[in-house]
Amino acid sequence: MLIRVNSLTRGHSAVRIEVLETLVKFLEQDITPVVPLRGSISASGDLSPLSYIAGAITGHPDIKVVTCINGKPEIMFAPDALKLHNIEKVVLGPKEGLGLVNGTAVSASMATMALNDSHFLALLSQALTAMTVEAMVGHAGSFDPFIHDVCRPHPGQVQVARNIRTMLSGSKLAVHHEEEVRADEDEGVLRQDRYPLRCSAQFVGPAVEDIIVAHRSLAIELNSTTDNPLLDVENGMIHHGGNFQAMSVTAAMEKTRLALQWFGKGSYTQMTELVNCSMNRGLPSCLAAEDPSTSYHTKGLDIAAAAYTSELGFLANPVSTHVQPAEMSNQAINSLALISARKTAEANDVLTLLMSTHLYCALQALDLRYLEFTFRERFNPMILESLRSTFGGLLDEKTAKVLGVKVVGAMWRRLETTTSVDLVSRWVDAYNHVTSILVEALMTSSTENPLPKISEWKKTGAEQAVTLTREIRDSYWSATSYPTTQYLGRSKALYLFVREILGVNARRGDVFLGKQEATIGLSVSKIYEAIKSGRINKTLVEMMM
Repeated sequence: MLIRVNSLTRGHSAVRIEVLETLVKFLEQDITPVVPLRGSISASGDLSPLSYIAGAITGHPDIKVVTCINGKPEIMFAPDALKLHNIEKVVLGPKEGLGLVNGTAVSASMATMALNDSHFLALLSQALTAMTVEAMVGHAGSFDPFIHDVCRPHPGQVQVARNIRTMLSGSKLAVHHEEEVRADEDEGVLRQDRYPLRCSAQFVGPAVEDIIVAHRSLAIELNSTTDNPLLDVENGMIHHGGNFQAMSVTAAMEKTRLALQWFGKGSYTQMTELVNCSMNRGLPSCLAAEDPSTSYHTKGLDIAAAAYTSELGFLANPVSTHVQPAEMSNQAINSLALISARKTAEANDVLTLLMSTHLYCALQALDLRYLEFTFRERFNPMILESLRSTFGGLLDEKTAKVLGVKVVGAMWRRLETTTSVDLVSRWVDAYNHVTSILVEALMTSSTENPLPKISEWKKTGAEQAVTLTREIRDSYWSATSYPTTQYLGRSKALYLFVREILGVNARRGDVFLGKQEATIGLSVSKIYEAIKSGRINKTLVEMMM
């Protein structure tokens, strides 16, 4: 109704000011005509749904509206609503009926609401990428201005890289400074982030550009005259044309829906990398906080995300290729803009489900990464000290230092490959794995048989590692604050929004606790509702500033 008023006030449609004032009263009194969801091909405008609006202001007895009585919405017939709110029904004059129903307002309004949601999902896509870079201990260098601003300055790519770079500023998890090393110095180490992170600006950037183009198209549409015929009062001319053909709206929605699919594909690949222990740089299988054999934490989310991504891909298909001749082939070409807008709103909903799932997983991954970093800070000095105290008498100082670096490095590389193994077995395996390094070093540096000391060192070390792990976990879950935030960049705001405001906490596991936690589905649903309602939007905008 607002769009139609804006269009008709341009004076090209021969609709009296009294008619427009009645539409404004409907807006002021919160009276909403009930219109059909389907039935418009958006070619001679949205004739069918707009006719219900015209019927409502003329007080047609078969037209229903929604209005509020004592603060509660109620459905009633149009004449009753007019009487309730002391609004006089309109008697239409020449051309006014056609002026009210022949326009693109319904499809344009649906498209505008869908595009508004898509804008914020575009921001969330970039925020999730930044959080995933942190959770994966990824490289901020992938978003360096030289790569984007200098070498390949597509505007969307440049903007996305800048946004992600901003959100990673201050992060203690992301790698900000890279050092060139020889191949033999980082054997088995992933030298570059995989494409879902490293190429995210190049992948998402064009989609952002398309959404901006769609925004500009709709801005023009909302401020246009879209009916027929059109009156040029100054020159005394009547023009017969086709401004009711809403193909500009359709084109905007097709672009937007395809962009949403790209956002979804990026989100899905990042999320599946996070939960896959063969790809996530040492995080537990399924992001289990305790023994993986007793927790398949995110396995169901992984499956659900695949379903969402598949549906999103289906919805990305164009609607405009399904145009059929209508009205005895007078409207042989038409736009299907309202259908395309509705499908875009559907795609928004599916993408919201997918991103809610991704955000839940990203937060759990960040908390687990905090536990890992905290453990490393305490464990690395501990193992070096144990090597010195146990084997110091058998080695000179220089050899002992070199041995320590080798043992710690080999142990952490081994731990990265055994994240699907339960805690005790994993540490026994890690200490067994470095035995050959100790034997080789000690057999060449000492005449004393080192095997008894190695055996005792392994047994004691594994027990200490298990004890330290449990101590750090217990400390984290008993904390009243959110210690993970000390490692985060701008994503701290989004982290606290979900953890503190929504009350979605890190999950430790029902089996370990011996009781049921809130279901994973409920936690994801809380995030979904916050995205869907727009509660999250302010936080997203603040992260970019």
